[in-house]
Amino acid sequence: MITGILALSIIILASGCRQPVCGNQILEEGETSATCCADAGCPGSEECINNTCISPECGECGYYDEDAHECVDYECCEDDDCSADEECSDHECNELLCRDCSYIDDHECIDIECCDDEDCDDNDDSTMDMCKFPGTKSAECSYTELEVCDDDSDCDDNDDSTEDICIDGEPNECIHFSITDCNDDDGYCPSDCDYTEDNDCESNVLDCGTDEDCFIDALSNCTLAQLTLDMDVDNSTAEMDIIVLAEILEWDDSNEICEIAFEFDSIVLEYTDSYRNTLGDDPYNHTEDEIDDLEEDDNDDLDDKEGDAGECDIDESDLDDVQDIIDDWERDDFDVEDFDSYDCSGDFFD
Repeated sequence: MITGILALSIIILASGCRQPVCGNQILEEGETSATCCADAGCPGSEECINNTCISPECGECGYYDEDAHECVDYECCEDDDCSADEECSDHECNELLCRDCSYIDDHECIDIECCDDEDCDDNDDSTMDMCKFPGTKSAECSYTELEVCDDDSDCDDNDDSTEDICIDGEPNECIHFSITDCNDDDGYCPSDCDYTEDNDCESNVLDCGTDEDCFIDALSNCTLAQLTLDMDVDNSTAEMDIIVLAEILEWDDSNEICEIAFEFDSIVLEYTDSYRNTLGDDPYNHTEDEIDDLEEDDNDDLDDKEGDAGECDIDESDLDDVQDIIDDWERDDFDVEDFDSYDCSGDFFD
């Protein structure tokens, strides 16, 4: 009969001599993934097939990392995997570097059509080459046939709002400048101008012509108006035809003053017969030719007065008196000294 101690010794001795069995789902001494993956398993994401660790099939945009025993994704496999301003190179996203006058669009460098006018030179002197929206995606070259000219008259564009000029060049070229300044007699009235600044503008001044009553009525309310006074002024020595232009300029409401302007348009003198006889008698004894020369000299002096102008600031309380003066002048009773008591200035009153 075997004692208990002896039986235990036999079991221990027997188990120490037993060989590991692969596939019994027990990891036994000496079993590894290389010798028995069925019991030891496989590293990483490898799969045990027929007791062999098989590496997995990695996707198109990845690779098998043998150290990690796993599939690893590449950073990129095509440009669309990167930002819009990058490109995929060797499975890495790299900044896309474009040359000047280009831009990045969908991972590509796109050349801009033009960045300045020189980029549009077509080597044709008869065209104006221009880059529209230079340096932008919308940039495009524009070619306009030049208006060839010899002088300004060749450049008339039938547009009163432009000044048409022929500029020297190869060839000469028409340029059309927009008229913005208030200038008399250029045929155009800019929107910011009025008749007082530019006589091409429509006048809001009442033109009374030679109608004295029209002007006097306007003067009663200091309404803008103008009058032509044609006067025959006679004295013992000469008969004079004097034309004076009168204009009501403005009403100063704050000071209750009406501003009036006068200008000599023309003055023509003719000696009276009695004065010619006086010049021909003693003590002068001038010949007819000498008298004519004297008359001509006097008219030359009067010519210097033509264009002389002056202005008066008339108080509202004095307007009735000024109306009377204009009425007297219309009846040929003309004398600039009639305005001596008023606030007047200018060559007209000298």
